[in-house]
Amino acid sequence: MWDEQRDQGLHFFHVEAQHHSERQVAAFLRRHRVTFPNPILDKCDFLVIEDSAPLDWGYDCRKLPKTYVIGVDGRVVWEGGFGYDEVLKQELAKVRYPGLFQQEVKRGLVPAAKAFAAGKLGKALVEAERALASQRDDERADADARLIVRRAEEVERHLRGEADVARRERRYATALFCLEEISMRFSGHPLGAAAAAELKELARDAGVKREVQASRELDALFAPGAGDTAKLAEQLCAFARRNDGLQAAEEALFLAAGLE
Repeated sequence: MWDEQRDQGLHFFHVEAQHHSERQVAAFLRRHRVTFPNPILDKCDFLVIEDSAPLDWGYDCRKLPKTYVIGVDGRVVWEGGFGYDEVLKQELAKVRYPGLFQQEVKRGLVPAAKAFAAGKLGKALVEAERALASQRDDERADADARLIVRRAEEVERHLRGEADVARRERRYATALFCLEEISMRFSGHPLGAAAAAELKELARDAGVKREVQASRELDALFAPGAGDTAKLAEQLCAFARRNDGLQAAEEALFLAAGLE
């Protein structure tokens, strides 16, 4: 469902609430190829219960499985264990411009809003910036244009931040992916051109190529049918020895510890 609906406005969070270690959670997610966000309850404030509140007050994730569906208006529209598929479909059908968090825009900003919803953020920015530069005496249109610009720039900042952190941590496969996303989504805009130039330069680096290749080999160890936990942990340790000094080797040891 996440893979099918993520571009239609679905935000999915799986909260780990059984007190597993970060290593164990990371190994589980990697092995099952989970790509949506997975906060760990012990390390976040997702569950907040006041001292004076009843035991069953609030979003109590201790009763597992527990699922909450938050609708387009920001309210909880469903809660339970399973059977939320139809509710999700109904709520997603209400989303006109995924990611914009606004259902209506002035007529002149509809092309920009549609481009934003389609993931063509460079086009959306160009259209919205052109509307702002036209200096029309229309406060509502200006507000809608500024919203589109702000949301698009937030996407770029998020991807840019992910790329920068990944570069510092030598997770170059992730860095390259983020830069490629910026260059494609912001095609036709200076933000996309800048990311494309950086992507090209980074991809030529020999050290980066070695790290990326090692990262791909690490991914291959988690392919479906990779074997039992003990065997996979042994393969990860062997991989780490072969790739000593690379970031992928450090990650392999981290994941192996979570399988033990």
